[in-house]
Amino acid sequence: MSFDPGSYGQIQTRKWTFDKAGRVEIECAIHPDMKLIVGQIKTASDAVHTAAGEIAHGNTDLSRRSELHTASLQQTATSVESLAGTVKHNAKRARQAAQLSGEASAVAGQGGEVVVQVEHPNHN
Repeated sequence: MSFDPGSYGQIQTRKWTFDKAGRVEIECAIHPDMKLIVGQIKTASDAVHTAAGEIAHGNTDLSRRSELHTASLQQTATSVESLAGTVKHNAKRARQAAQLSGEASAVAGQGGEVVVQVEHPNHN
């Protein structure tokens, strides 16, 4: 890219807009390193652009992983609810089994008394 910005007076400014990136050579009697400063701005701008892209990619990846973990946690919560229901059902069945076992034991004890009474009718 080649252009002639002309000479500037003291405290005089002009604005230049470029259509594409490139290196601009400007001669300045007061600031001989101005070419380097313009180059550093472009390099810094490229670095910021690259870093912003990496951050956006990282955010997208984090969002995707967060969604996967959320789905996994929801499945775990559903499984825990189902397990809690099964535990309650099993506890109810265990209480019923204990009650039936007690009743069966009582009936067996009464049967034993009847057998004893049949064998020894005189011992009431």
